[in-house]
Amino acid sequence: MFQLRLKFLTGLAVLIYLTFSFTLQQAQAQEPQDNKVFIPFLVAKEKATPPPPGPQPIQGAFFVQPDTKTGSAAIAVDKQGGMHLAYRYYLPDDEHPAAVYLYCPSQSTNCADPAKWTGVSMADYVNEVQLGLTPTGQPRLLIRLNSPQVALGNDFYYAACDQSCTDPSKWSLTYLLTTSGMASHETEDITTPQRSFALDPQGRPRFVYLDKNTADAEPDHLGTFYAFCDEQCTNAANWYETRISWGDNPFYEHFYYPALAFTNLGQPRVVGDGLYLVQGQALGIYYLACDTNCDDSSNWQRVRLFDRGSGPKVSWDLEMNGNQPRLAFYEGAQLGGAGDILYYAWCNNNCLSPAGWQRRNLGLGSMNGKHPDLELDGQGRPRLAYAVQNGGGIGYAWCTGNCESAQGQWQQRVVDTAAKLEQAYPVARPPHCDAGLWDSMTPVLALDTAGNPRLAYDAAYNTRCWYDDPNDNQPPFLRFSQIWHTVRVNYFPQP
Repeated sequence: MFQLRLKFLTGLAVLIYLTFSFTLQQAQAQEPQDNKVFIPFLVAKEKATPPPPGPQPIQGAFFVQPDTKTGSAAIAVDKQGGMHLAYRYYLPDDEHPAAVYLYCPSQSTNCADPAKWTGVSMADYVNEVQLGLTPTGQPRLLIRLNSPQVALGNDFYYAACDQSCTDPSKWSLTYLLTTSGMASHETEDITTPQRSFALDPQGRPRFVYLDKNTADAEPDHLGTFYAFCDEQCTNAANWYETRISWGDNPFYEHFYYPALAFTNLGQPRVVGDGLYLVQGQALGIYYLACDTNCDDSSNWQRVRLFDRGSGPKVSWDLEMNGNQPRLAFYEGAQLGGAGDILYYAWCNNNCLSPAGWQRRNLGLGSMNGKHPDLELDGQGRPRLAYAVQNGGGIGYAWCTGNCESAQGQWQQRVVDTAAKLEQAYPVARPPHCDAGLWDSMTPVLALDTAGNPRLAYDAAYNTRCWYDDPNDNQPPFLRFSQIWHTVRVNYFPQP
């Protein structure tokens, strides 16, 4: 067991209280029909007073901060229906992007009203935020920074609040560790989901990360690591780690973009993209598991599940139904025009053998379904949010029966489209740009206690623009460029 070689920041980091103004687009409730029935030959009586209307469906859609670039969306729902939102400012480091936490108190509140959301900002040079809630609804954040001390390195911070979390003084921010040597492998971070941080059933924080820190003390800090804390986690001295990848210096396994989940007993499970593998293992999507004494590397086992396919769109998410893993997997392109397909995969027994796993094509068609986020409702039924290539929006799929079989009863709908985003937020294009299109990515899905979906995702506006260098003696050329990046929230009743 390796105790983290960490520096501990004493005291609280400077937190800035924010008040936000949102441009909101509320979904309109459908008007009830007035169905009158005429029954002849009856004496007319005084019309009975109709019963009061029932509660309106909780639904809404809005851009979080339309006047500032935002990204790395994350959302969670507590048992009272309160919505917790985290994101970061999508700005260059020289503009000091911070992480933001916001809260809307309950589903009885109109969370499409900007006055209902309050929160704080924290940290500096932020490039990623992940959010989790304890069983009692206390927010926990994993914040990754572009390290100001290590060139092309990352700093990891843990942020926690136990009560009154819209008050900056109630938050703590703790430095955990710095990694290096990963920059060349993080080129897709902005458009790839981050699922590496989770709380176990007791609400204790854990995360998985990769490092190639060859300058660290012997032995070199290489491979994939599982970091964990059991108590007083705002003290960095209480954090520990263990290497969960096999190998020998300098050839340790790396499991890229790991997704972390826990059994009902708190046993960690990880799915990642296996690279730099050893002992004759093939590249692909791997499942890692540990049942006891997970601070000992020898207790971590793994199995190769699937060929990943090619390209940067390959993505996945992992959830546990008790001790049975459930996986959403977007396979990359395959030879002969195959691949680029979203699968739902499951295992009920013998999950460290490929024979224990089955999967089903969800029938969304090629190029639809990347960046899936998987959640299970109270009955263990899967719900999925994913990116839609055709139409540039976000999709939502759900299963109502026989979900772990070829006869699974799946349905899907498109939640947002590029056309809808264009109408809600028309972006002014520069004069030298002649076209533009919204692109949606990296959805994060949460379910309330009744199984109703709450979604947060990144939306980017890309334009086609003409460029001309008057000194190169070449004609003008066209290039697509991203001119806006923003977080959008969409929530609605379970269909």
